[in-house]
Amino acid sequence: MSNSFSSHKNLETLPDQELYQGLLNNHRSSISQLYREVYPMAKAQLMRMGANEEEVKDAFQEGMVALWKNTKQGKFQLQAETKMSTYLIQICKNHFLEKKRKLPNTGSLHPDQQVERLAEDNFLDHWFKREEMEQLSKHLRMLGERCQKLLKLFYYERESMREIALEMNLGEASAKNEKYRCMQKLKKTYDLG
Repeated sequence: MSNSFSSHKNLETLPDQELYQGLLNNHRSSISQLYREVYPMAKAQLMRMGANEEEVKDAFQEGMVALWKNTKQGKFQLQAETKMSTYLIQICKNHFLEKKRKLPNTGSLHPDQQVERLAEDNFLDHWFKREEMEQLSKHLRMLGERCQKLLKLFYYERESMREIALEMNLGEASAKNEKYRCMQKLKKTYDLG
């Protein structure tokens, strides 16, 4: 089998588009690269969330299966603004958090303990979200004031592109383009952070 995917025995890194095509065609090199490159990043994030080694392996395996299925079924389609690693890590985090919510079984707890367990789970959820928001805020501050303002208006204030365009003295198409460029800058700083 001498196609472009099997010739990467020297552990060359495939771009996301080739990785995506490799997943669609069940190429081992794509799957191997995802394990080699994304697993360490996923492990670091999951361990910060309180996962142990076994939970990391389980979450990553579930994430890989979900990524493969979603790719095959067309639920995940690679877009210019989407990194496959970011998508896979998010699946792993969701799997881990979902499992954490279910364990231990609160049905065997006394009602007072159930309330306490729910309060702890809510606290952890809020803590994880706060941690992620702090990271995001740190990276947002690395952008210029204009990008910060535009992204905050769109994502936090939930203003329409038309409203943002008026507020920032731009045409609507220009506002969309600027938002796209700002998101690209943010993703770049987030990936480097």
